[in-house]
Amino acid sequence: MNKYPALKIVVFYLRFLGWVGGIVGLLSLLWVFMLIQSGMSTLSAFAITALQAFLAAFVVVMMFAAAELLMVLVDIEKGIGELHGDRSSNSQATTKDPVITLNPQEFHDGAILPSDKTLTTTDSIGLTFVAISPGSFSMGTEQATHEVKITEPFELATCPVTQEQFQRVMGTNPSKFTGLRNPVEWVSWRDAVEFCRKLSALPQEKAAGHVYRLPTEAEWEFACRADTTTAYSFGDDDDQLQEYGWYAENSGSSTHPVGEKKPNPWGLYDMHGNVLEWCQDWYGDYPSSSVTDPTGAASDSFRVIRGGSWKGRSGLCRSAFRSRSTPGLRYDNLGFRVLRRSIK
Repeated sequence: MNKYPALKIVVFYLRFLGWVGGIVGLLSLLWVFMLIQSGMSTLSAFAITALQAFLAAFVVVMMFAAAELLMVLVDIEKGIGELHGDRSSNSQATTKDPVITLNPQEFHDGAILPSDKTLTTTDSIGLTFVAISPGSFSMGTEQATHEVKITEPFELATCPVTQEQFQRVMGTNPSKFTGLRNPVEWVSWRDAVEFCRKLSALPQEKAAGHVYRLPTEAEWEFACRADTTTAYSFGDDDDQLQEYGWYAENSGSSTHPVGEKKPNPWGLYDMHGNVLEWCQDWYGDYPSSSVTDPTGAASDSFRVIRGGSWKGRSGLCRSAFRSRSTPGLRYDNLGFRVLRRSIK
């Protein structure tokens, strides 16, 4: 609620009026006895008091209902922060909408080195991509595994989109934790899709025939696993997670510059921590049989979220971990990475 001072005041006054209504109701009962004592018939006294009690009860119900509704809306907005069990504010965070000074060379000077076995390319705003070939894998957890076949090659960004890159395309930086190379967060699914649209429309990208979008959930997990079948792309031992991702136990309650931890076998960074990542799909139950190039549920109220984050426990950073949120909501531990295909 600290981020919503106006709502906090409204909730306080609604609850105050609710208590006032309750007190009025109790005073009405007292008035009944006073009227009876003064000689008014019991029936008349109860008739008058019944009307007052009804109005008082109506005030109580409406005020408390309105207050609780506002609290529910705030809890929904907190979303993934609540899911990961970290409800505290961070002293290093800024509540303003910062604008950072762009210096593209700073990003490239801190070059992110890909795996020797991966082919990488860089686009016009400094996004580096790994070329990923078609293949098959077992998607999901042991309790809900199904075979997935990916038939088309694609390129996936080695890191989540940074604040520098987001601002170059969108002109704003909505992030709570500011840093040129930190992942952008506090972005909705719609924000991420609009970023992809605008990036695809840049003259250099159009000339190269590049089209950008969010990865599907299947493409994301296929790339995250990188031909592994273990809980994480580096194995099953979560003691090693601190070497591969920023999560609750090592993040210091903040995001960090992308690419500082070890990559997975295909040269992808921050797949197991730093920020959660939007996917293209609507959220839905997994299919019971094998599928080819799945694109998720036909419709739903939620979009898929993948990966781990700086406020998540180790179990929430596994390759198969999935979450969801409505497309318009934003969180301080949720960003995205982009997929690229060529139409030439």
